[in-house]
Amino acid sequence: MQTNTRVAIKGFDGQPVIPHTANTIFISPIKDVTNTYGLNQILIERLKQEVLLNRRLMISSSDTADMVVSCTITDYAVQNIEYGPLRRPVKKRVRVIVTVHLYENKSKKLIFYESGLQAFYIFSDVIPPLVQESEAQLKVIEQLAKRLRSKIISGWYTEHLSKIEKGKQ
Repeated sequence: MQTNTRVAIKGFDGQPVIPHTANTIFISPIKDVTNTYGLNQILIERLKQEVLLNRRLMISSSDTADMVVSCTITDYAVQNIEYGPLRRPVKKRVRVIVTVHLYENKSKKLIFYESGLQAFYIFSDVIPPLVQESEAQLKVIEQLAKRLRSKIISGWYTEHLSKIEKGKQ
């Protein structure tokens, strides 16, 4: 099981995660060690959309960007979580875990590193409302992109926690 790891940066100057002077970001191609076909492409497109919708940063090339974010998909899993009377799975959970690095492009100063940033979605392909695994995958990627955007911009993504993660269900 992976745990969240935060690395303290020497010389923290009290600025938000993204320095006030930063206006552009480069989102490097997302690595996928799980080799789940197309997952990294879907995630990078959703992350770019989320960053642009936020309007704090413009997406730029690696040469001109003030900040660089790099992500690695470290885990993709579909797990059976509830079984019916015939011992067949009736509910499943799809989960994606990423590792994120954010650093200043020119100085190469690491702003933050976090492993274990995750999102999940619970679905059923046998009990209404029916959701196929591919649709659940898109929903979890959308949720993960929102968490990544919030983590990059503000350092937090608690507003995107599900009821289960907040312990209210």
